[in-house]
Amino acid sequence: MGKKFLFFCCFFVYLFNPPNLMGITYQADTIPWSGYWWPFSYGGVSTGIDYRGKPSPLDKYSYVVDIKDNNSSSSFFYYYKPDSLPWEGMCFYWAAASIVEKEPIHKGIYKGIVFYVGDKKGLLTVLYNETLYNQYDIYSPADFHRLLIEFLGNKKSPFIFDIGGQYEVWNYPVFKCDINYTQIENTQHYTTKVYYATDDVSPDYVGTIINTDTYEYKFVFDDAGNLIDTYWGNSTASVPRHFREPYAPNCTNPSIDRDSVIKIVNTIDDELEENDTIDTAKELKSGHYSLIGMDVDYFYSFLEEGDRLNIFIFSEEDDDISLKIFNSDNNLIKTSKGSCENEITADKAGKYYIKIDASDIKKEPVYSLYIQKKLTHTSMFLLNPSNLWHNGIAMLLPDKNIGRVLVTQMDTSGLPIKSYNGIVETKQILGTTKDAFGLSENNNGYLRIDSDTDLYGLQCVADGGKLMLGSNLIPSSKYSSVMYFPNIEKKGYSKISFGLINNSETQEILKGDSFREQGNPDNSENFMILAGQKIESDYLQFITSQSKTMFIKTESGNPSLIGYIKFEHPSFITKSSALIPLPLEQHEILYAPHVALSGNWFTEVAFMNVGVKATNVEIQAYDDLGNLIDLIEISLNQYQNYTGNVKDVFPISSEKIASLKILSKDNEKLCGYLLYGSTDGEMLAGIPLQNVRNSSMYLPHIASFDNWHTGIGIMNPNFVQIDISFELFNEKGTLLSQKDYWLNPNQRIAKSIEALFGNDLTRDAKYLKITTASGLPLTGIYKMLMTGKDGLWLMGDIIP
Repeated sequence: MGKKFLFFCCFFVYLFNPPNLMGITYQADTIPWSGYWWPFSYGGVSTGIDYRGKPSPLDKYSYVVDIKDNNSSSSFFYYYKPDSLPWEGMCFYWAAASIVEKEPIHKGIYKGIVFYVGDKKGLLTVLYNETLYNQYDIYSPADFHRLLIEFLGNKKSPFIFDIGGQYEVWNYPVFKCDINYTQIENTQHYTTKVYYATDDVSPDYVGTIINTDTYEYKFVFDDAGNLIDTYWGNSTASVPRHFREPYAPNCTNPSIDRDSVIKIVNTIDDELEENDTIDTAKELKSGHYSLIGMDVDYFYSFLEEGDRLNIFIFSEEDDDISLKIFNSDNNLIKTSKGSCENEITADKAGKYYIKIDASDIKKEPVYSLYIQKKLTHTSMFLLNPSNLWHNGIAMLLPDKNIGRVLVTQMDTSGLPIKSYNGIVETKQILGTTKDAFGLSENNNGYLRIDSDTDLYGLQCVADGGKLMLGSNLIPSSKYSSVMYFPNIEKKGYSKISFGLINNSETQEILKGDSFREQGNPDNSENFMILAGQKIESDYLQFITSQSKTMFIKTESGNPSLIGYIKFEHPSFITKSSALIPLPLEQHEILYAPHVALSGNWFTEVAFMNVGVKATNVEIQAYDDLGNLIDLIEISLNQYQNYTGNVKDVFPISSEKIASLKILSKDNEKLCGYLLYGSTDGEMLAGIPLQNVRNSSMYLPHIASFDNWHTGIGIMNPNFVQIDISFELFNEKGTLLSQKDYWLNPNQRIAKSIEALFGNDLTRDAKYLKITTASGLPLTGIYKMLMTGKDGLWLMGDIIP
């Protein structure tokens, strides 16, 4: 009642004391900004359909505030209603935000994500869902007239009016009015123009586009000057139904936090500011940086002599960014413009500077900068899994401290995302990529390791349930021009996937050939893989229903490929999986140092003739003392394979089999793998078949504590008895325990680390060295097992 009384007083003061001029203008102290009304039929704040596509403003918000609750994320689709009427949208939320909140006028990068002006205005619009406001209804021209005077004349504040008519709603923020009238006898004829911000703009629009509507109405007085009637005249727009005065957001979406939205909206430029001079240059590690060219940007990277630095820059427009590179003496050594790639090699140690200029800073060009530092030795971990996976890695340099090591997270296209840069003063470094190395785990790419010398290493990735995969670190010396796949049939597995990584610095044309049961050609296809790209697929066009084996090779002959075969078990409950790293070893003789057939374990073997002609192959089975207990002979054409469960291959002697020896009697090369698993389908691991290794082998990490267990299988492939020493070390290289054993020819030892060392095993034990005093070579595998209430996980590889 108090507010209504105030309005009436204002009106009658104005009425009986009219200004001397024929008209008067009232204007609010602030002008609302134009914004987009985000129609529900598109749901652009959620879908991006009518804006920049994916990621939408709410996708970006979810990422930076780390929303993982599916219910919260799905609630964003409240703003997407495909069946809504054409006029339905978020005009009221925008109008309220434009009155209460300061207009975002600059792009900004928050937690690595670019938020354009449209993103920011979209988030403010969502924030004002269910706005708190005061409402004043309009029943007559008198209500309309006095509200204009109260808000724009007295309070100097904007308000929202709805001019949608009877069935539609169109809300706009009003900030100004021109009131004119003429007196004819006892009637005042008013013509009032109302100014408001329009929403007929793109989401990224900055400023205010003004629309106007003109209203005509009459006030009729009696001879005593009392208002006795009011009439609407001919107006250019529908008469507003009410005025609304917003004063605070009251967003009903529980996922929207005002503080987070305001932090995003207030972020201007990129996260590496201030770096406008060479003295304030920011250091760049290998990775991806999203940046905005609002001024000059300076960066640097510290390089040792011989280090290489790759610089990739991608800009929104091809000519809006220029780049200059300076050496440690501040001499200009490279210039470029627009999207480009540059590489420099350090001629001496020092800081190397990068200067980036925008040709027109008013455009605020957004650009991506990818930096990749390369040391003298490189190697790869095949996986960098996404979603709920955890990635543990271990690296070892047994003869000295590791020193410089870069762990770079690469995406599937071969671009660096983020990196760990360290100088490691121990012989071993291990931990999860997230906790120990500060890397994210969500891009399905791979990990590149740069170091000053070759390292041993292994990787173990798990999904938090009963699924675990892993393999050794693959050094550049193992890269190959051809990848053989000894078995591409499912044969009881729900899925077989093929992974490839091109480690070349140029794109490669790959030729894929598949072969039928007898090794005869089946199909062929050429396809391209980009430099650094990773491909994983369970479907390749040259594989047919009759394909049994295949190979993929580089057309150039460059040894640039590594990869894997991945098997998934058919169980819908456990979904166990095994990964076999590629390339596979190619030899005339291959060994399976350990065969698991006892209890509920099975072992499957698959191998392929990759020689130049057909061959007779002998599969020899040995017991745990090295005695030959069975053998079979088969014939294989070129590119033909053999697969089978060892129990089925040797049905009579299978219970005694401890290891296998597979040899080509015609000295043709073979390659293959083993699959270990539990018959209940809960565990699966894949390990390549191998030839003899060295007289010294290192297991870069052992997990033998709590629910973790590490098992090893070591075979003596020689014709004489040998002595073997097992030595346990901590991460600093201190010897903790040693055990010695003798092995007969073809004998194998298969034990867990706990059984091998007994009471001498300590939690400080981090890696294992296996040597022979005679200098004769060994061959061996390791398997890691996780048991307990969290599930049954299994992975393994050869001992490098």
